[in-house]
Amino acid sequence: MSADGVIGLGDIDSTNAFAIRSFEELSDGVLVIANRQTAGRGRRGRRWLSPEGGLYATYVCKLSGVSPVLAGGAAGLGTLETLLARAPDTRWGVKWPNDVCASRDGVLFKIAGILVETVSAAGDGFVVGIGLNVNTSKHDLLGCDIPTTSLFLETGGRFDLMSVAVELRENICEWRTVALESPEKLHEQWKKRNVLLGRRVCALFENGRSVDGIATDIADSGELLIRLDDGVEERVSSGDVSLRPY
Repeated sequence: MSADGVIGLGDIDSTNAFAIRSFEELSDGVLVIANRQTAGRGRRGRRWLSPEGGLYATYVCKLSGVSPVLAGGAAGLGTLETLLARAPDTRWGVKWPNDVCASRDGVLFKIAGILVETVSAAGDGFVVGIGLNVNTSKHDLLGCDIPTTSLFLETGGRFDLMSVAVELRENICEWRTVALESPEKLHEQWKKRNVLLGRRVCALFENGRSVDGIATDIADSGELLIRLDDGVEERVSSGDVSLRPY
């Protein structure tokens, strides 16, 4: 099933893997979605749980003229707008570097993750994977090791996945245009909607080192800036970041 720039597939290994394999044949700006992924993956090679009821999508960027950082920002803001249209009473936000969450009582509940992967040797082509919990039940999310939610859990309603996918693609395309015409505007909005800035966080690095401090800014390069208690500024390019109580 396909509609309005969206290609619908059945069960596949992962939408990103499919899009990378089929990159030459796919059109720029197309969104590939699947009913279920048998080998979905997240950032740093982690497995992404893909029960039925979720929206598993990949947006294709060819000769995009924007950086992977801005493409990820466009996907995050596009996802945010898609959620706001269906659950306007929920407090949604982007969590650096690649999640979209609901925020309640100081706790972040992840609803979406984004993974950008470069495809072309020149670095100007990439795919943007988006995993979004839409009709996912509480039981389906029991295997997650962090607080999670879905549109169904937030609203009590169920949604047509193709309709969500069509709107998601439109929103990402609009933010991609913003990234092309005014990258500083996209960066400003990405920061404005980020749930970490101004709050105490802990960043855990792959080597086991961790730092605590106040998240103060996101650099144009995409790095998260954290002011440590001794006043030193830490620039975080990758790692797991979580909220800490004051």
